[in-house]
Amino acid sequence: MISFAIIVAVVVSFATVSKQGYGIPVLLYHHVLPEAYNRNFIDNPAVISMENFTEQMQYLYDNDFHTLSLDELYSILFEGADIPPRSVMIQFDDGYYSNIVYALPVLRDFGFTAQLFLITHLVEAQGDYQPQIDHDDLTWTAARSLIGTEDVFETASHTHNLHREGLLYHANRGQIIEDTLRSFEFVNDHRAFAYPRGQYNDAVVEALQYAGIRMAFTVQEGYITANSNPMHLNRFVVFRDTNMSRFHNIVHGRRSGVISRVLSRIGEF
Repeated sequence: MISFAIIVAVVVSFATVSKQGYGIPVLLYHHVLPEAYNRNFIDNPAVISMENFTEQMQYLYDNDFHTLSLDELYSILFEGADIPPRSVMIQFDDGYYSNIVYALPVLRDFGFTAQLFLITHLVEAQGDYQPQIDHDDLTWTAARSLIGTEDVFETASHTHNLHREGLLYHANRGQIIEDTLRSFEFVNDHRAFAYPRGQYNDAVVEALQYAGIRMAFTVQEGYITANSNPMHLNRFVVFRDTNMSRFHNIVHGRRSGVISRVLSRIGEF
């Protein structure tokens, strides 16, 4: 039984920041399904419709947004590179096969790139077999399904087998290092990491850095700037009810100032 949970960062903004001086918005998605096929997850706010996802990507395309790669982000954080105008990052956590079936063609049509943060023991468990997508349950991505997606997707670690609630947070240093190095066998970027449910502490950060991680993403709302702590990088979770007004505000720098963080269980599978 796998818990599908995230930390929701509650944000209030009282001012509009102009131009790209606000930093980089990182858009975080999970499961993407066509509305007509979403029968079992209708009450799960992290399952976004393909129709909404397509509308959001169309907006980014129509407004000349540029999707950053992990290399570009690394250059901004560590090498003093400027943030290109209209920069955004698109990311998916966990490794649902719906990201390949439904999100990939949309991203490819618009010429966008994105990152997949994979729970790699689930990739390993698929072996060479990719099941057909089950719209009423979760289908995980097999390694073979990632072949040929490199023009769109970079892959990075969301742990190998420490994703379940509290495991990473309470693991010892050796367990974290071993798990992270194991996950590297299934992903193509060994510098980036997404914290499960956004949970971490100083010991987790130190162990990840020892394993080679240089950029780690939370689920705390806010923008990435050149001065951001690379091991505490903000993201905006895109929910089922994220309307175009809120989406517009996020990508144009009108959401900032975290005032609280709330741990929310949003589904059990």
